[in-house]
Amino acid sequence: MAFDSLKKLRVINLSFNPLRILHKNLFQHGLPLSSLLLDSCEIEYVENGTFEGLNNLKHLTIKNNALKSNDLLCLDIPSLKHLGLSYNILDYLPVEAFSNLPLLETLYLEHCNVDKIIEGTFINNRNLEKLNIAQNIISNIPEKLFSAVNSISQLNISNNFLDYAPYNMFDNSTLIETLDMADNLIPKIELSGFGKLRKLKSLILRKNEIQLVSSSKRVVLNELILFDIKLKLVDKNTMSTLITDLTTNTHYIVCILTMYEDFVIGFDDNFVFANDTDSEANKTSNIDRNLLNALIAQSPASECVSFDTMKKPLIVKIKTNKGFKMSTILNRRTGLIVGCCLGFVVFFIMVTVLLYTKVKERKRIAKSDPAWSEMNDYHSMQSKEDIQDSTTASTDNILLGMTKHINLSFDKTK
Repeated sequence: MAFDSLKKLRVINLSFNPLRILHKNLFQHGLPLSSLLLDSCEIEYVENGTFEGLNNLKHLTIKNNALKSNDLLCLDIPSLKHLGLSYNILDYLPVEAFSNLPLLETLYLEHCNVDKIIEGTFINNRNLEKLNIAQNIISNIPEKLFSAVNSISQLNISNNFLDYAPYNMFDNSTLIETLDMADNLIPKIELSGFGKLRKLKSLILRKNEIQLVSSSKRVVLNELILFDIKLKLVDKNTMSTLITDLTTNTHYIVCILTMYEDFVIGFDDNFVFANDTDSEANKTSNIDRNLLNALIAQSPASECVSFDTMKKPLIVKIKTNKGFKMSTILNRRTGLIVGCCLGFVVFFIMVTVLLYTKVKERKRIAKSDPAWSEMNDYHSMQSKEDIQDSTTASTDNILLGMTKHINLSFDKTK
């Protein structure tokens, strides 16, 4: 056993080590560990009995590994309260996966490729408070998934493939405060389905396909604080209306409710009359949540649409130059001016050197070969005569003159 002599050890962090396999009896029986971190260790297999004897372990994270569903059966840690299993390849959750974790309070299962959850998976986790199963491929959730759990306060099932809101799942989970069902495929919402969630404070439904929000009965959600709902009375003959007081970069749901004539709804000091024509009544104003629930309950028909307002455009202020200053232009173009001057100097030196080299070479050849000098002089004279006789000197004439001159020189030599 690897940690036999470490009697006072409380925390072990082995993250980012290529362990791959967690062997049996890796940790000493009775080792007083409270936290164990095994994130990003490329763990592919967990032997049965690996965590046996860790009776004080409260916090365990095995995130970003390659655990399978069967590896969850080796989690026999009765004292564990916080478990992180995100970024594994579980595929599904066996019924017995967490049966040996009776004190579990927090469970993270994001990005685990889970496509199925079996009813009764959390039947032994009566203390479960936070469950995150976001970013999976779940399309169906059993109605009695939390039949034995009534302590959940935070539930995140966002970024899945749910095409309905699992209202029956909340029958026994009445203490939920935060419910996140964003980024699914839910087409409609029945507010009465959340009626039993008396503690609900945050309901997140963004990025779904919601086209209808309705309520078959009165719903009272006293604790709900997420919705920013406003009321505006619209005349029945109005073809369009302007919605004001919108905030940038915000998600809105606009609902048109059809109400009976002369309806009166009152809660405490808040009263709304359908036939009120006062100008103040037609202005957008915040309303009480209970009043909203009553309005939806009395509406025989409703139509809702969701949209996001755009972000506030970034305004860049550019300072303009009021005066024209030559010194400013010279300062900005100093490098360009210096570069052009240096280029001109280099070009002049190169041309001078080439001309000097050419003249010197011609003198050297003329001194060493008089025949070449005479031929060059004749070429120049002949060219002048050709130019005088015609506008151009042909190549044939030049070559003929050179040949005659060579023959003449040859005769003189003889």
